[in-house]
Amino acid sequence: MLLQVALVVSTPMISAFSCADAALRQAAETKGRVSAGVVLPDPPVDCGVREPYAARGIGVEARIVIRRSDDALDRANARGARCNGWYLDLKSGYEAGRPR
Repeated sequence: MLLQVALVVSTPMISAFSCADAALRQAAETKGRVSAGVVLPDPPVDCGVREPYAARGIGVEARIVIRRSDDALDRANARGARCNGWYLDLKSGYEAGRPR
């Protein structure tokens, strides 16, 4: 009699554990897929380039130094716009489900 009671009580527990085990396996599989992620391509080479500061020299006119500084700033801004455009293009491609 005691063995029959033990079997009756343990059967639902075993099936509950197998359901929990299946759910745990499914969650682990989903987590593995998510953590695998996506390997993004490297950004364009010039995205990491730093623009050198426009050096001032003794005897150089201020307007020339200012002009060099403005040119350096223009190059840096253009580089930032290119890199930002590259990233936004990449991001929109992944969001649409078609990586570029």
